[in-house]
Amino acid sequence: MLVRISSFCGGIMPRGTTATKKPAKVQELRPELPEKLLDVDQLAERFGIGRTKVFELKAKGGLPYIQWGQVVRFDPGDVAAWLQGQKQQSRA
Repeated sequence: MLVRISSFCGGIMPRGTTATKKPAKVQELRPELPEKLLDVDQLAERFGIGRTKVFELKAKGGLPYIQWGQVVRFDPGDVAAWLQGQKQQSRA
């Protein structure tokens, strides 16, 4: 009888048989992605400020962003959390 080695099943199987053992589920390692990332123009419009100010906040103010090469995008959830941290109490 001819046999084949199957690493999938972890051993030797008679030739002509198929593996019935299914691989264990692998936990997905993908991070949660936002529905839509915003570009500089979209973020500037939402804030009611110019593009230059968005780049200034990104560079100096810690505005969270994602960058791939020359492409800069903003996660609306991260920006909202950052804005909450920027709130200041009025001094009376």
